Amino acid sequence: MGDRELRILIFGKNFINKEERFEKLLTKIQTKYLKWFKKSAPREVNQQHSTLRSHISNFFRGSKRKLEFRPDSELPAIIKKECLVGYNKVWNKYIYIC
Repeated sequence: MGDRELRILIFGKNFINKEERFEKLLTKIQTKYLKWFKKSAPREVNQQHSTLRSHISNFFRGSKRKLEFRPDSELPAIIKKECLVGYNKVWNKYIYIC
């Protein structure tokens, strides 16, 4: 049994599909703003520059899932907004973002 199949068994196919869609969305956002990321300092060991994933964290509290930006993140507001809009769309959360 592969990793994806095991994750589906544990979390369910719907959850894993949404997780994969969100990761693809993050990749698109990072590619769109790659110039900014290449200028930013690495945030983790063995990085040449920061990555979008190194600025955010998503976690569970009981049955609730949440996306947050790390307190020391210097992501521009436009990138944060795109992440939040995409997150809300993928996870079917309708949250007003100002």
